[in-house]
Amino acid sequence: MAPSAIEQLPNDISPISSPPAAFATSRAVNTFDLVNGSFTLTLSASDGSVGTVKGTYTGEALVAAHGSQTAILELQITETSGIGSTVTAIDADGTRAFIDEGDFALSLRLTSSLAKSPLRVTVRGTSHVSCSASHRIQVTLQGTDSTRGFLEATADLHHEVEQSACL
Repeated sequence: MAPSAIEQLPNDISPISSPPAAFATSRAVNTFDLVNGSFTLTLSASDGSVGTVKGTYTGEALVAAHGSQTAILELQITETSGIGSTVTAIDADGTRAFIDEGDFALSLRLTSSLAKSPLRVTVRGTSHVSCSASHRIQVTLQGTDSTRGFLEATADLHHEVEQSACL
């Protein structure tokens, strides 16, 4: 069975970078820092043109006491090609499995030099966990989205969960 950010920690290590500090409607929220992230976004337009946007990211995953997860990612573009060259910025936030295995949804707002307003894409897929070389939980997320026949986006993301441990 794959490691979980919570199940794989020795008793003297906390998966939380700081004690639970946020409360949402009287329920505790644990914060997990996402570090050493990298992403590749592959774009395919209906006219046959293709391109990529690559980069790095950090972020935070918030896990409520009842188990729901949300994530906020800060993406930095480092390389683009083809139709991806028109993308100048990406805002991203997600829900569900960002620190463990399962389904996820990632909402992307792509700012393009060719468009007046950001293009909104929601990538849905599955995440898998493994152990990184630094013995942290490493999460790999892969998903796709089709925007009404105009654009297909495929996303591959990888990050580590800081303050986690696996053997």
